[in-house]
Amino acid sequence: MSSRSSSEATEVTEAPTLPDRLTIVPANETSWDDIAAIFGTADYPSRCQCQRFKVIGWIWRDSTLPERTEMLRAQTACGDPKAAETSGRVAYLDGEPAGWVAVEPRIAYPKLRTTPASPRSATRRCGGSSCGSPSTRTATRMTGRDLG
Repeated sequence: MSSRSSSEATEVTEAPTLPDRLTIVPANETSWDDIAAIFGTADYPSRCQCQRFKVIGWIWRDSTLPERTEMLRAQTACGDPKAAETSGRVAYLDGEPAGWVAVEPRIAYPKLRTTPASPRSATRRCGGSSCGSPSTRTATRMTGRDLG
């Protein structure tokens, strides 16, 4: 129970709201350096490069990191705002690259062709998100904890 009386006023300082701080753009409208910063150089995202459902076979045996990196770079068409297609979205928090989410039709993921669809996803033909990755720096800024 609080020792403060209910009549005491509490000063509340409002921080900028998330919509004021967050920008989300198609991956082809960003640079490769920003995408690479999000995936980093450690932990699963840096090794997978968002190719888990795209590499047929066992990802670690049937592809190399340079191959997966080049696949992601080609799929995003980063740096080409006029590209007809891209494979995801990039989030910026306060102007800094902050996160990634893959958004493509289900057919773009060969491994999903052999994975049974749930009844809910079977009725949706648009696909969805296969993965997402916040940058370690952004996760730390948003949570106050080092998650890297």
